Amino acid sequence: TDYGETWQPIHTSIEQKNYELTKLIIGRGADINAYRTYTMNNEYGSRQDKQRTALYCICSEIDDGNRMLKLILSEHQQKYNGIPDVNKFNCFVSSESKPKEVYREQRLAMKRQQRAERSEHGDGGDADATDANADVDDENFDEDEWDDPRSGYYVNPHVNMNNYETCMHAAVAKCDLEMIKLLLIHGADISLCKLKTKSGAGGGYGFGRRDKNTDRNQAMRTFHDAYMKTRKATENKPMSTNEYDRMQSVYDILAESKKGGEDVKAQIRRIFDTRSIWFPEMLSYYPNKMGEALKVIIDSLKEELPEVMINIVIEYFYNIIEQDAIKEADKDVDITNDPEK
Repeated sequence: TDYGETWQPIHTSIEQKNYELTKLIIGRGADINAYRTYTMNNEYGSRQDKQRTALYCICSEIDDGNRMLKLILSEHQQKYNGIPDVNKFNCFVSSESKPKEVYREQRLAMKRQQRAERSEHGDGGDADATDANADVDDENFDEDEWDDPRSGYYVNPHVNMNNYETCMHAAVAKCDLEMIKLLLIHGADISLCKLKTKSGAGGGYGFGRRDKNTDRNQAMRTFHDAYMKTRKATENKPMSTNEYDRMQSVYDILAESKKGGEDVKAQIRRIFDTRSIWFPEMLSYYPNKMGEALKVIIDSLKEELPEVMINIVIEYFYNIIEQDAIKEADKDVDITNDPEK
């Protein structure tokens, strides 16, 4: 079994739900967009690879009424911690059971191969090894070899799937209305889809220390965009011919979620439909004190324009301010926490 992982103190403090330590680490310049990686490959062909940002770890794994997420978003300073990138892709590998018929056919094919090899060497009987319908269940063949990956005849009953998702996908799966609002006011892109596929950037990018110089998010985003382009060109048919690939929009994830009642789901759908990013109860969590500015816009337009038009105006204004903030961050960002800077 091969195993390895990379992490930073911010990941440990989050996983332990140590709020005081997390606040201290943020104050010392923690990178809130940093990836934690974990890789495990065993001789049976099973993989348990993961690459998750600190923000994604909170959204997908921490259930504390969003206390940790609010702490991160309220305490971070873009000069030292960077701008919270809620749209970074995260990846984990899941092990899916092969359909019984698929697994059976693969086992039979391997048994035929074993029969042919043993017949060739004179220790498999005089059966016609080229006969595809030959009795491959003959008792002369050792069943123990099918459970030993070193035998050369092992057939993995599972298939490894690369799962790509953002913080928003995790929030929608949990039907966490408050988390969704917090992510939206920090620029979450609901047009990004969750992907599950045998192909992709999972095994080739971002797992382990040797990939430390790889832009993990860019590799996964490039794959996502290419996958979506191909799906669109093929009328949303899977990019490969295997039966495992799956693509889900935020609406698909919401529909499948077992959490949250229909009233909560209806509220979430309405937010997505209206492209709303104005939530008065979240005023203190807007980046760069944009909440106050948005409140002025809302108050001046609410009597003149419908809600959908107001949301478009807000989105336009929001994007301009956000781009200016990114430009400033590029000039001033300093994650060394040098007190002289």
